[in-house]
Amino acid sequence: EIVLFYAKPSFEREFSIRIVERGDQLYIEGRFLERILWDEVFERYRKQDNKPFSINVSLNSMPISNKFKERMLDTFNNLTRNNKAIDNCDNLQFDGISYVFIIFDKNERVSTLEIRSPKFGSIENDMANLLTQMANDLESQSFEEAKYSTMLKSF
Repeated sequence: EIVLFYAKPSFEREFSIRIVERGDQLYIEGRFLERILWDEVFERYRKQDNKPFSINVSLNSMPISNKFKERMLDTFNNLTRNNKAIDNCDNLQFDGISYVFIIFDKNERVSTLEIRSPKFGSIENDMANLLTQMANDLESQSFEEAKYSTMLKSF
Protein backbone atom coordinates (compact mmCIF):
# COMPACT_ATOMS: atom_id res chain seq x y z
CA GLU A 1 0.00 0.00 0.00
CA ILE A 2 1.41 3.39 -1.00
CA VAL A 3 -1.37 5.94 -0.41
CA LEU A 4 -4.90 5.62 0.93
CA PHE A 5 -7.80 8.07 0.91
CA TYR A 6 -11.10 7.33 2.56
CA ALA A 7 -14.27 9.28 3.10
CA LYS A 8 -16.50 8.95 6.15
CA PRO A 9 -19.75 10.76 5.33
CA SER A 10 -22.60 10.79 7.83
CA PHE A 11 -25.44 9.89 5.49
CA GLU A 12 -23.82 8.26 2.44
CA ARG A 13 -21.82 5.12 1.83
CA GLU A 14 -18.21 5.10 2.95
CA PHE A 15 -15.59 4.54 0.28
CA SER A 16 -11.85 4.54 -0.21
CA ILE A 17 -9.27 4.58 -2.94
CA ARG A 18 -5.70 3.48 -2.64
CA ILE A 19 -2.63 2.82 -4.69
CA VAL A 20 -1.00 -0.55 -4.20
CA GLU A 21 1.96 -2.34 -5.70
CA ARG A 22 1.76 -6.05 -6.44
CA GLY A 23 4.95 -7.44 -7.84
CA ASP A 24 6.03 -5.01 -10.54
CA GLN A 25 2.51 -3.69 -11.28
CA LEU A 26 0.79 -0.67 -9.71
CA TYR A 27 -2.97 -0.45 -9.24
CA ILE A 28 -5.49 2.10 -8.13
CA GLU A 29 -8.29 0.42 -6.18
CA GLY A 30 -11.66 1.67 -5.09
CA ARG A 31 -13.60 0.03 -2.24
CA PHE A 32 -17.25 0.83 -1.76
CA LEU A 33 -19.53 -0.21 1.09
CA GLU A 34 -22.86 -1.66 -0.03
CA ARG A 35 -24.81 0.14 2.69
CA ILE A 36 -24.32 3.21 4.85
CA LEU A 37 -22.40 2.10 7.93
CA TRP A 38 -23.95 4.76 10.18
CA ASP A 39 -27.47 3.59 9.25
CA GLU A 40 -26.57 0.00 10.11
CA VAL A 41 -25.02 0.94 13.46
CA PHE A 42 -27.93 3.20 14.39
CA GLU A 43 -30.51 0.54 13.49
CA ARG A 44 -28.72 -2.05 15.62
CA TYR A 45 -28.44 0.42 18.49
CA ARG A 46 -32.16 1.22 18.22
CA LYS A 47 -33.04 -2.48 18.34
CA GLN A 48 -30.42 -3.13 21.03
CA ASP A 49 -28.93 -5.76 18.74
CA ASN A 50 -25.34 -6.42 19.81
CA LYS A 51 -24.65 -9.21 17.33
CA PRO A 52 -21.74 -8.72 14.92
CA PHE A 53 -22.67 -7.70 11.41
CA SER A 54 -20.97 -7.41 8.09
CA ILE A 55 -21.44 -5.14 5.13
CA ASN A 56 -20.52 -6.19 1.63
CA VAL A 57 -17.76 -4.24 -0.04
CA SER A 58 -17.23 -4.01 -3.77
CA LEU A 59 -13.74 -3.57 -5.18
CA ASN A 60 -12.76 -2.13 -8.55
CA SER A 61 -9.14 -1.98 -9.58
CA MET A 62 -7.21 -0.66 -12.59
CA PRO A 63 -3.51 -0.71 -13.46
CA ILE A 64 -1.70 2.64 -13.35
CA SER A 65 1.73 3.92 -14.38
CA ASN A 66 4.62 4.70 -12.08
CA LYS A 67 4.33 8.35 -13.17
CA PHE A 68 0.73 8.50 -11.89
CA LYS A 69 1.74 6.84 -8.62
CA GLU A 70 4.51 9.41 -8.15
CA ARG A 71 2.14 12.28 -8.87
CA MET A 72 -0.37 10.96 -6.29
CA LEU A 73 2.40 10.42 -3.76
CA ASP A 74 3.72 13.97 -4.28
CA THR A 75 0.20 15.36 -3.88
CA PHE A 76 -0.42 13.42 -0.65
CA ASN A 77 3.03 14.44 0.68
CA ASN A 78 2.36 18.11 -0.04
CA LEU A 79 -1.05 17.93 1.59
CA THR A 80 0.12 16.18 4.77
CA ARG A 81 3.31 18.25 5.09
CA ASN A 82 1.52 21.57 4.69
CA ASN A 83 -1.51 20.83 6.84
CA LYS A 84 -1.12 19.50 10.37
CA ALA A 85 -4.67 20.33 11.49
CA ILE A 86 -6.66 17.33 12.62
CA ASP A 87 -9.86 19.34 12.65
CA ASN A 88 -10.56 22.61 10.90
CA CYS A 89 -14.04 23.10 12.34
CA ASP A 90 -14.72 25.33 15.32
CA ASN A 91 -17.89 23.58 16.46
CA LEU A 92 -18.61 20.05 17.61
CA GLN A 93 -20.45 18.28 14.81
CA PHE A 94 -22.18 14.94 14.64
CA ASP A 95 -22.71 14.92 10.91
CA GLY A 96 -20.79 16.08 7.91
CA ILE A 97 -17.91 14.30 6.27
CA SER A 98 -14.39 13.41 7.25
CA TYR A 99 -11.62 12.72 4.75
CA VAL A 100 -8.51 10.80 5.68
CA PHE A 101 -5.28 10.93 3.67
CA ILE A 102 -2.61 8.34 4.50
CA ILE A 103 0.88 7.77 3.10
CA PHE A 104 2.79 4.54 3.75
CA ASP A 105 6.53 4.74 3.14
CA LYS A 106 9.08 1.97 2.62
CA ASN A 107 10.38 2.33 6.19
CA GLU A 108 6.91 1.42 7.54
CA ARG A 109 6.24 5.00 8.65
CA VAL A 110 2.76 6.38 8.20
CA SER A 111 1.70 9.99 7.66
CA THR A 112 -1.96 10.72 8.25
CA LEU A 113 -4.13 13.77 7.83
CA GLU A 114 -7.81 13.83 8.74
CA ILE A 115 -9.94 16.77 7.68
CA ARG A 116 -13.52 17.13 8.89
CA SER A 117 -15.93 19.09 6.70
CA PRO A 118 -13.23 21.08 4.89
CA LYS A 119 -13.95 24.66 3.94
CA PHE A 120 -15.22 25.24 0.40
CA GLY A 121 -12.37 26.31 -1.88
CA SER A 122 -9.62 24.97 0.40
CA ILE A 123 -6.95 22.72 -1.08
CA GLU A 124 -8.15 19.92 1.20
CA ASN A 125 -11.70 20.23 -0.11
CA ASP A 126 -10.56 20.44 -3.73
CA MET A 127 -8.33 17.38 -3.32
CA ALA A 128 -11.10 15.41 -1.57
CA ASN A 129 -13.48 16.31 -4.41
CA LEU A 130 -10.95 15.16 -7.00
CA LEU A 131 -10.37 11.87 -5.18
CA THR A 132 -14.13 11.40 -4.85
CA GLN A 133 -14.43 11.84 -8.64
CA MET A 134 -11.70 9.21 -9.06
CA ALA A 135 -13.60 6.86 -6.77
CA ASN A 136 -16.83 7.39 -8.72
CA ASP A 137 -15.01 6.66 -11.97
CA LEU A 138 -13.44 3.54 -10.48
CA GLU A 139 -16.84 2.35 -9.30
CA SER A 140 -18.35 2.90 -12.76
CA GLN A 141 -15.22 1.44 -14.37
CA SER A 142 -14.62 4.63 -16.36
CA PHE A 143 -11.40 5.73 -14.65
CA GLU A 144 -8.89 7.36 -17.04
CA GLU A 145 -5.41 7.92 -15.68
CA ALA A 146 -4.57 10.68 -18.19
CA LYS A 147 -7.59 12.77 -17.12
CA TYR A 148 -6.56 12.74 -13.47
CA SER A 149 -2.84 12.99 -14.09
CA THR A 150 -3.41 16.42 -15.61
CA MET A 151 -5.71 17.49 -12.76
CA LEU A 152 -3.18 16.44 -10.11
CA LYS A 153 -0.60 18.86 -11.52
CA SER A 154 -2.54 21.73 -9.94
CA PHE A 155 -1.94 20.39 -6.44
